[in-house]
Amino acid sequence: MILFLALIVSAAAFNKDVLKSGLQSTEGQLRLFRNWMSEEHSAYSPREQNFRFRVFRKHLQQIVEINDAQVSYRIGKPKVW
Repeated sequence: MILFLALIVSAAAFNKDVLKSGLQSTEGQLRLFRNWMSEEHSAYSPREQNFRFRVFRKHLQQIVEINDAQVSYRIGKPKVW
């Protein structure tokens, strides 16, 4: 899940304003999801796509909440030197 979030956050097409505008409607969320699938060259069965879209929507909401909080932190394990 964290890797998935990192991929979305780091993608240029998924900046904060695009995410917020995409969350306004199911159509916008679906457009963002299809854009992500296109960029990742992913294709799924209808059932799998339905499941992945629900997960994608949940992650979009989490990303916007984190961005709105404007809290600086790092996700992941620290490097051991």
